[in-house]
Amino acid sequence: MPTEQLTVREAHRNDAQWMQAAFTANAWRRAAYFEEICLQQDAGLLALLVAEMGPRIYAGHLRIHWESDYPPFKEAGIPEIQDLFVLSRYRRQGIATRLLDVAEETIARRAAQRQQQPLAGIGVGLYADYGPAQRLYTLRGYVPDGRGAHYRDRPIRGGQVLPFDDETVLYLLKALHPSPPPSPNL
Repeated sequence: MPTEQLTVREAHRNDAQWMQAAFTANAWRRAAYFEEICLQQDAGLLALLVAEMGPRIYAGHLRIHWESDYPPFKEAGIPEIQDLFVLSRYRRQGIATRLLDVAEETIARRAAQRQQQPLAGIGVGLYADYGPAQRLYTLRGYVPDGRGAHYRDRPIRGGQVLPFDDETVLYLLKALHPSPPPSPNL
């Protein structure tokens, strides 16, 4: 399917069921995952973006957590992009890039409204499965936050023995271009 049909938008609670069905058929995720995320979005804790390759054809998603669990981001008020995922059949078509474009625009717009510095944070896994994400984030201008690798949001000390799993990450930051405030409707 051509990427001209790609739409990235904020998901809504009525999207949760069809997103879950498409996602569960193609990748593992606990039941009611999207319903839980939509409830968190309704509470103002995050934004859930969905990529569609036509009406209700799920291609991928990501979350923007307005308050990160990672202490340095939380203390500085830096939103964290999490859970970027694109179905394997849609990879290498620019969908992750477009999801990140919309996420960064959303973060910059919110920062402008709050008169804050527009920064985005993201954590990336360290083993080979995360290689494409590591490259993508680096090419987009994300740089390590300078605090080294973390496990479950805690710094890893030299010589420490820990599982090398999805919770072993390096946190990255990107300064975003300020978003102009929305123009008033005349």
